[in-house]
Amino acid sequence: MRVLATAALILALSACRTDPEKPDTDTIPDDTAVEPVDADGDGFTTDDDCDDGDAAVNPDADETCNGVDDDCDGDVDEDAVDASTWYADNDGDGWGSEADAVEACEQPDGYLDPALGGDCDDADPTTYPDAPERCDGLDNDCDGEIDEDLNELWYADADGDGYGNAENTLESCDPGDGWVEDSSDCDDSNSSVNPGATEVCNDLDDDCDGEVDEDLESTWYADMDGDGFGDPDSSTFDCEPGAGWVEDAQDCDDANSDIHPDADEICDTLDNDCDGLIDDADDSVSGGETWYSDADGDGYGDDASTTTACEQPSGTAAYGGDCDDTDAAYNP
Repeated sequence: MRVLATAALILALSACRTDPEKPDTDTIPDDTAVEPVDADGDGFTTDDDCDDGDAAVNPDADETCNGVDDDCDGDVDEDAVDASTWYADNDGDGWGSEADAVEACEQPDGYLDPALGGDCDDADPTTYPDAPERCDGLDNDCDGEIDEDLNELWYADADGDGYGNAENTLESCDPGDGWVEDSSDCDDSNSSVNPGATEVCNDLDDDCDGEVDEDLESTWYADMDGDGFGDPDSSTFDCEPGAGWVEDAQDCDDANSDIHPDADEICDTLDNDCDGLIDDADDSVSGGETWYSDADGDGYGDDASTTTACEQPSGTAAYGGDCDDTDAAYNP
């Protein structure tokens, strides 16, 4: 019993004992701690400033192309404000496309100098700034215009005669078939009508000079009797008047086909050959009777002295055979 009481007393004393408190080390001054400083005066202490000896280097600085981590983000020259734009030249024409560009401080492999951007088609080596403009429907020189300074005005040649219609035009550098540079065709539906055609008698302006059948028209005369000679009082001006018209106007009687300049003068009291002389008044009269010179007036004439006339001339006889035409006592 005594042993048990002693043990209980020892346990009770142990439970009531408390350990001494440990000292608070946070309140003990540390003579070795270093206060943050801003040596370069850029507003950032050594806690954030990656180079406190350079005021241009701090987390708020702009990254520039200088081989330094200006903004203290661990990268050098990334997104530099003074970086250049470099252009890829995919078609090898020496000019780059703005659609395929990068920003970098140093020229990347395969990229062109910033001054050589502006290629408007980097898949075509014939297309780049200042390239010669070609007639190909493309903006070769990248100036926003297509085939400029190459286009000309062309005219439709519907009839294929080499001359175009001034009212049907096309501005192009290569219009293709059916277009010509000449605009002087006056009828583009008729290939025989153009400035190079020969004027013919057809009531058309074949040579496009504004005149119809010019230099082909002349004065024609009516030939009512069909003898080939026309009436000077009945005429027309045409290039081809048709039947019943002739160019000769010497017929003196266009109602009688036997009377015309080529007819023989005969004894009929008419001016058969249209020379203004009738019968014996015309030396060319034919068909008259033979008359004999009758010097002695005995009614018989000298066979060696005759004349032909439509009417008996004075001093002639209808009969010959006088053996002495100086003596009326001698005759047949």
